[in-house]
Amino acid sequence: MSTDGGRDPIATHSRRLSLAVHLRDAFTGNPLPARTLQTDAAEPLAADSFRRRASRSNRGRWTEDDSNGHRSSGGPVVRIRGRDAEPVVNPSGYLLYFEEDLPREGEAVLVVHGGERYADDEVPVDMETLDPRAPVVTVDLRPRPAYRFPPGATLLRGHVFVHTDGDLPEELSPATDGESGVAVRVDGLEPSAQTTRGGEFVVPVVDLAAADITTDGSVTPGREAPEVVVTHGDWGSGTVPVALSAGEATCYHLVFVGENEVRFRQCGDSVWQEPPS
Repeated sequence: MSTDGGRDPIATHSRRLSLAVHLRDAFTGNPLPARTLQTDAAEPLAADSFRRRASRSNRGRWTEDDSNGHRSSGGPVVRIRGRDAEPVVNPSGYLLYFEEDLPREGEAVLVVHGGERYADDEVPVDMETLDPRAPVVTVDLRPRPAYRFPPGATLLRGHVFVHTDGDLPEELSPATDGESGVAVRVDGLEPSAQTTRGGEFVVPVVDLAAADITTDGSVTPGREAPEVVVTHGDWGSGTVPVALSAGEATCYHLVFVGENEVRFRQCGDSVWQEPPS
């Protein structure tokens, strides 16, 4: 963040900078450029002018899912829980908060609305442990199913359902049986993904050994299939094996049939399976 020539908002603001939020794409590891954030400022402005302009462009774009499950197609928006402060977005894409925007002591909670491509999140920040000379916090934005993954990405996609009433039918509906807010992860890897409305999820797989995934989805002889852990706030958790295809999207459906009881099948199959004991 430059302070040369009075062009950077940090340098032209008379109040002390308390927090700089750095948004990073969790899949690529790259920072989000300023143009993807919710501001229409095309060039650096003096701080007060920048704040007014950014505030006008941000206001009204905090949009929750509507009744049809639609979300804002805009970039991520960050708010401080319990505060009405609009951040200043500098040309490098950092969201800047000043001392009057934040509590002086204790914890500030960043509430992140990820838009169409990123998951919502909440990030607590201990204001007392931040370095006042460089108060930067990095927030990794996890992809949602609508994220545009590059060709050749190894992905696990699918749906999580809940069906605890009677026999398990061959087909389940995302509209009636899909479950949002369920954590899905490949065992041993982080972070987890959260299911969206309708139970849809996507987990990018980037750190498995080459021997664990093959081009045809089979499991290398002598090795065990990767396992997926699914965790529900009310129905507990379950672990199921999956066969992943390198460089492709592999699809599985998972369903809770009772507490800590999960059945699974690969998309396109008609038979639900029990995890091996």
